[in-house]
Amino acid sequence: ILDGDGATAARPAYGQGVSTREVWERRRLHYECCSTHEFPIAKGDSGFSAITKDFVVFARKILGPRDLTVFDRYSAFLCLTAGTYIGQDVSALVKDHELAELRVDLLTSMTNDSVRAEVASIRRAAPDLKLLLTARTEGEGGKCPAAEHERLVVLAARLGSDGVDVEARTLQRKPKVLQKLRENQPHAVLVGSIHVMGTPLDEAFPGVELDAAFDSLAGYDVAKVVGLAQSESCCLRMHAAARRVCETGKPACGVCVGGAGTLSRVLNLSVGPTPVRHPGMAEAAPGQLTLGDIKAQRQVLRLDQPQHYFLFGSPIARSPSPTLHNTAFMLRGRMNKLYRRHESTTLDAVRSVVSAPEFGGASVTIPLKEALWDLLGFVSPSAKKIGAVNTLVMRDGQLEGHNTDWVPIAAALSRRASGRALVAGAGGAARAACFAVVEKGWKLVVYARNPEKGKALADAFGGAYVQSLSPAEMASIGAVISTVPGSAQFSVPSLESKPLIFESAYIPKETKLVEQGRQAGCEVVLGVDMLLGQGFEQHKLWCGSSLSEDHQREVTSRVLEFYAEST
Repeated sequence: ILDGDGATAARPAYGQGVSTREVWERRRLHYECCSTHEFPIAKGDSGFSAITKDFVVFARKILGPRDLTVFDRYSAFLCLTAGTYIGQDVSALVKDHELAELRVDLLTSMTNDSVRAEVASIRRAAPDLKLLLTARTEGEGGKCPAAEHERLVVLAARLGSDGVDVEARTLQRKPKVLQKLRENQPHAVLVGSIHVMGTPLDEAFPGVELDAAFDSLAGYDVAKVVGLAQSESCCLRMHAAARRVCETGKPACGVCVGGAGTLSRVLNLSVGPTPVRHPGMAEAAPGQLTLGDIKAQRQVLRLDQPQHYFLFGSPIARSPSPTLHNTAFMLRGRMNKLYRRHESTTLDAVRSVVSAPEFGGASVTIPLKEALWDLLGFVSPSAKKIGAVNTLVMRDGQLEGHNTDWVPIAAALSRRASGRALVAGAGGAARAACFAVVEKGWKLVVYARNPEKGKALADAFGGAYVQSLSPAEMASIGAVISTVPGSAQFSVPSLESKPLIFESAYIPKETKLVEQGRQAGCEVVLGVDMLLGQGFEQHKLWCGSSLSEDHQREVTSRVLEFYAEST
């Protein structure tokens, strides 16, 4: 496009020999000044159908909350250290990794246009790959001039990178850079890093100074400190400092370079993201291992093996479930358990995940709550009656299906004398709500926009179906349970009877029904309360015992913080 004269079927050429490229260069500064993100397209790429799909993924990413799951414990990122990836088979290179670090400072060219072209090429070859962009400066073991670090950090964030490595010491006198990154590119995970490569660890960070180095990175999403090991004791010291940070809920990376530093990389996998190299590529730092090497050594040392838990469904980018469950695991000292999102809409997308040896369990949301029966070796009695599962547990090699959605609904209904309960919706969550209503002895009324599904649901649980709601119908309702998406803007024609309002949607936190209930003076149970209630039941299934009340309060506090940060 840039090499033409601007002419199209609907528009004449610019004229007087002026090319599109010349016009673009003249206007480029204006475009960059009034934008916060860039979506580069690889030169010569005319596959606009695929480009459009990539842009949708890009837009969802930059408009969504920061996703720390691929930077958490038991995660590893592949260091890409070649001079260029244009024309390379990147998909084969990264096929075993979710996250890769593009070492911008090792590229043949570090100009903005060159970096844009590299990112576009990688995204086209591996559209599902998450990218961490790093411009390591010469003073911290890389090849980027210190004066260029700020430019490349800002560019990395503008390009929609999932993560950006920020050298804390290089930018320590420029706090406004971080402030602008948070304001303009809030999606980006900021990895605050400190690298001391030329001085032995015990000299560079004597005494408590290693802890102080990690503490100085408190303003970042991930804290990374790299030092030079002279002995295994350096590795143990580095790991202890990184683990202390991890126990506060922040991912940490504490590794040592050099031949004596390999143990630190093996240990670090349990506290935060660990850099690894590809067997066919040069190492990004002395002593760097492949992921296979790290896993093999952890097995030899009999270190704790990870158990991975997931959220299956779509869309789930804004779900606070990882915050809920990872906080609960951390508080219980279950450091080997890690919960992550896994965007999925089909049985096949789930099958390979649940068959992995490290799979421990999963939460299940739409559209999969009623679609996983073929995978299950055991189904709990409540899940059978409900006809939907929201929880998977791997126990003794057998995949179990459970339903915990009904538990917080039943608890809320127990606080009132039984009466008539209205359930809005006809999906998996609605089935759990109907089960809870019947279990607690309430009379069931189902309302759904799809009459066929609504009648079938009401018949399945011995209730009545209503095709429309009126003030007269609402006069005898003692509880309203909505299981429709928050975006549906569901409300009822009257709340004069002051029924219990139970909202299952947790995005947005305050739905139209919740607002209506508050204005009418009704008792309101938020979707986040249901999320927490069913989540605590899931934790019990996965860990064998319930969270203490103190731990439940701490988890609730962290989940509410997530809401505050993501809205």
